[in-house]
Amino acid sequence: EASGSEKIRRKSSMWRYQYRAWGQPAPAVVVPAVEEYVKWKPGMENEIRWAQLKRVDKAINKLTRVYAEDVSKLVDVCRQVIVFEKVQDMVACLDAIDEDPQCRVLRVKNRMQVWSDATESGGFRNVVLSLNITSREPVRYGLENHVCEVQLVLKPFAEAATAERHERYVKFRYHHRPVAVTFQRLQSLVPTQSIRGANRRTAMTGERASPLPLRLFSTAAQVAPDPSPEDRSDPGLEHLTIKETVALQRTTVEGGYLDKVLKSGYSLKSASSGSVLFTAKPIETSMCYWQWQTLLLVYAVMVYVACFGIWDKWKSADFAPPYQHFRFTNIENRMGTTRPPAVGIQSFGVMKNGCLSVEKVDSVSKGDGVMTVKYWRPVEMNGFYFVTDYANSSTDFDPVKFEVHGSMDEQTWDRVGSSFFRIQDNGNRKLLDGKYKTPKLRDFNVKFNMELPWAWVLSMTGHVPWAFALTIIAISGLFLITRGATVVFAVGMASSFLVHFTASIAWYYTGFWQEGVASLLFAGGVFGTMVLAVRWPARLVRSLASIGVSFCLIDVFRHGILYSDISGMAYNPPITGIILTISGLVAIWLRRRIVATAKRIVEQDLAEYSKLWAEVEGRPGAVEELEALEQLAARMAAVQHRVRHLCRVDRRLGPGSHDLSKDFETDSLSLGSECHVHDKSLTMSLEWSAGGGRTPSHSPMRAMVPVTSLDQVYSQAALIQPMLRTKVQEWAQASDGLFPRAKHAFFGFRGGALRSFHGWEGSLSRTEMTKGSYVKWAEMYANPESESLVQWASIKRVERSVEKLTRVYGEDVSRLVDVCRQSVVFESIGSLRHCLDAIHNDPGVLVVRVKNRLSRKFNAAESAGFRNVALNLLIVTPEAAELGVDTHVCEVQLLLRDFMDAKSNEGHKRYVRFRNLRGE
Repeated sequence: EASGSEKIRRKSSMWRYQYRAWGQPAPAVVVPAVEEYVKWKPGMENEIRWAQLKRVDKAINKLTRVYAEDVSKLVDVCRQVIVFEKVQDMVACLDAIDEDPQCRVLRVKNRMQVWSDATESGGFRNVVLSLNITSREPVRYGLENHVCEVQLVLKPFAEAATAERHERYVKFRYHHRPVAVTFQRLQSLVPTQSIRGANRRTAMTGERASPLPLRLFSTAAQVAPDPSPEDRSDPGLEHLTIKETVALQRTTVEGGYLDKVLKSGYSLKSASSGSVLFTAKPIETSMCYWQWQTLLLVYAVMVYVACFGIWDKWKSADFAPPYQHFRFTNIENRMGTTRPPAVGIQSFGVMKNGCLSVEKVDSVSKGDGVMTVKYWRPVEMNGFYFVTDYANSSTDFDPVKFEVHGSMDEQTWDRVGSSFFRIQDNGNRKLLDGKYKTPKLRDFNVKFNMELPWAWVLSMTGHVPWAFALTIIAISGLFLITRGATVVFAVGMASSFLVHFTASIAWYYTGFWQEGVASLLFAGGVFGTMVLAVRWPARLVRSLASIGVSFCLIDVFRHGILYSDISGMAYNPPITGIILTISGLVAIWLRRRIVATAKRIVEQDLAEYSKLWAEVEGRPGAVEELEALEQLAARMAAVQHRVRHLCRVDRRLGPGSHDLSKDFETDSLSLGSECHVHDKSLTMSLEWSAGGGRTPSHSPMRAMVPVTSLDQVYSQAALIQPMLRTKVQEWAQASDGLFPRAKHAFFGFRGGALRSFHGWEGSLSRTEMTKGSYVKWAEMYANPESESLVQWASIKRVERSVEKLTRVYGEDVSRLVDVCRQSVVFESIGSLRHCLDAIHNDPGVLVVRVKNRLSRKFNAAESAGFRNVALNLLIVTPEAAELGVDTHVCEVQLLLRDFMDAKSNEGHKRYVRFRNLRGE
């Protein structure tokens, strides 16, 4: 894809050179100036008004209205115009282009033909060529597949194309193109060999299949700082400068390549299955492992099976056994009299599915607080009713506590109803001894409908959306599709919350307010879990046991407080709460087991480093030096800033608000912190704000936001790496600092040196060098070849960056602040403190965080016993501001030589295992 201003800008520069070469074979060729035309001659570059790159707002308008936002079809970003006085001269130029071996013509639009429909161009006629430039330099930068445009125009047409006519043509095109955009979108769905879409063919798909993209990013800072002219003639990667390598990243690799690598999920292959539960996004990361996929599917199947039983229970209507005799017993009336002599009601009967039974009553009898009804034949019932006493009767004798029994022979009576009952989770009705608030109205029909309500169905099926979401997540994990798993989980939880909330309202309107309160509390727990999964996903698994306990407490409150029936928990246990509690406890146990295993792996290293630290502390004056170092580190870290990569965003972006084409007229390379455009006038005066961002003092329209692209972070790191290297050299010179000696005598990407650097992950302990061999920079800095003797730290490997982002930072690339890093080694604590003081007093840097692992209070078990001082800082020099990398956070490690000598390859391998087990 043609993305990135540097690609287009460099292509434009090459294009002008080629354009002048084509102009020479035709002596009549002229090129446009501001108001007149002059014949081309060598050396007239500054007298010509060259065509600029296509304005960004026009490009966006064309992409949106014509090309359905397919950027690869925009083939006129880089363009030039040649004007001719005669048609013969135009033909001669076409012959020159056709015979040029460094050009590949892809399409020709000849509007000079008699039968050409000029209405499409407002009457304007020309010849338009779309082509590739395939010379050595475009191939060097991966631009040989970028499509450019050349317009050949006769002078009368060029002179007639006034500003007024162009404005009318723009209006015509504005109203004409929306009509055709639908057909353009349909055509984009049909595969074709048209020139449109040629920009989508990058150099990575052709002959330039090497270097590999990850190598290109990981080794960007290892290039030779100033290659010789002989080296520059070689198009290979090893002779590119840093800026050229960054430009090559933008042109050779498709846009957002590292971001796609980050989203691929492959970085979890080396992490243990238990540790992924405690990463920054446990839902997404755990779905790469069959153990957790199986567990989620089992839980979902359990919910589905339970739901089938719920549906069958509700459809069966759950009638009581048929009885012929029914007895209503008044146990307590409104005055509080137990077993009163009067029954207190006019009539009594049974109900079926909410309606009064239509069976004929045979006889009714009253006596001693009891009313007995006999039907002609046995009837089924799932409810009953009674009518309050006659008018003008006292309400004191109304029953408030009563029971209904059924019998077939009037000898054995079964309890089938009462004044207070509840619907259990399994759908059965449990008759309790509570009271009923009998209305005081006379001749009032009181109905007790005991059939299962819709509220019960909603409450019991509230887990279905949740289980369905888990099913989608687990099945997607089988195909390694883990993106959006947290969103799917949150949607399922939100749907479950809505179902339970609706059920609480339904329970209230059906008369079961106790169940309504319980459903509302349960819905609150589901909502809290959803918020936790979205806002703090890293805490979800750690809080799983607490969530389960809260659901269990809701059930205890429901049974024990609302119904005063704590024994009901034996028949209706809180299954969800129990499963979540057990799962959370198992996860915590698994985490502790993994941590213990990881500690055993580095136990030997921890003991050796602890012994070494005791020796360092025991040296004369070491305690005082450590205290002074701790005070200095605390003073530097007194003002805490947000430790994130930031970039500038222009708030003026919008239709007609800013001429974006002006931002691309400069030839400077700005690949750093600009998210959209780069304007040097807005970055010259920057003031650090306590809120953690840099705000251009001359531009209130600029805002600072965290970087969201890993490609951008690596571009920034590649550009700022030489500046950081210069800074650490200055600090090492002022404090007798040391650098590890390189194994290879020459620094660069030639022969075996390239393979060595590519195999090195940037960790000093993994360098294949003689232990204890260092370069004292204060003695070597004057030597012009001194840099080639040092094993400089490289940019962080892409694979490790993706691992760290996925496991720790939740793919927030702005928090990855150790991509660009360097290290300085010291023989004493005093020298290290002097270096730290030099950094503190350097006006060209701003320290944003200090990790003092040489503090006596530091728990060395967190780092497997290894100790150092790690600083995160910004380089705020004018050079960094000009390149837009003054907001990129770098890391500098200050180490004692004793600890460096104690490091080994085997120890580092153990630390990698320790790190992978912990999911870090």
